[in-house]
Amino acid sequence: MAQRLENRVAGHEDLHVFNLKERLPEGPLPVETLDLASFLYEGLIVREEAFREAVANYDFSQHEGAHVAVRAPEDALLPPWAVMLVGARLREAGAQRVTFGRVEDARREAHQEAISDIDWDAYADKLIILKADPDGEVPNFAYQAAADRLIGRARKVMFGEPGQATVIWREAQDETPRPGDVKKPDLPSPST
Repeated sequence: MAQRLENRVAGHEDLHVFNLKERLPEGPLPVETLDLASFLYEGLIVREEAFREAVANYDFSQHEGAHVAVRAPEDALLPPWAVMLVGARLREAGAQRVTFGRVEDARREAHQEAISDIDWDAYADKLIILKADPDGEVPNFAYQAAADRLIGRARKVMFGEPGQATVIWREAQDETPRPGDVKKPDLPSPST
C-alpha cells in the first residue's frame, strides 16, 4: 500500500510567504542627479544673492515626476537653508522625491518608504518566509529592513522558498505546544 505524503508547508495556516519584490518600486529606480556645484561660488561656497539667482534661473520643471538626488562637492560649504531651498523648488516643480546625496541614497529612501508603509502587525505570531528574489532586484538592505520589522512580531522569520527556507530568527520557545507544531520524539541517548 502506497503511503500518502502530506505537504505540511503548504497547509500550515500560520505560514506566510512574503514577497518583498511585490512591495518595492519595480526594477531599478530611475534617479536623476542635480549637482549644486554650478550654483556655488568656485563650486564650493554659497554666496546668498548669487545662489538665489542661480536657483531662480534654473529650470526645475525638467525634473517633474522624477526622483532627484541633489549632490554637491564633499568640501562645499552648504548651509541647511540652501539645500532646503533647492528641495522646495524641486517639489514645487513636481519632483516625486528629493534626496540630498547619491543616487544610491535616493533608491534606498524610496525602498525604505515602501517598507515602512507595510502593516507589519498583520504578521504578528506568524511563520514568515521572506521570499528570495532570483533576479537580484531586491537589495540586501531591504531584506534587512523587513526582517528587522518582523523580529519580535512574527513567531519565526525565514528566508528562501517554502520547503527550503533558512531560519533567520525564531521567538524563544515555551513549553506550550501550538496547533500545527510537531513534537520531536524523546529518543534514548546513545550508550557510550
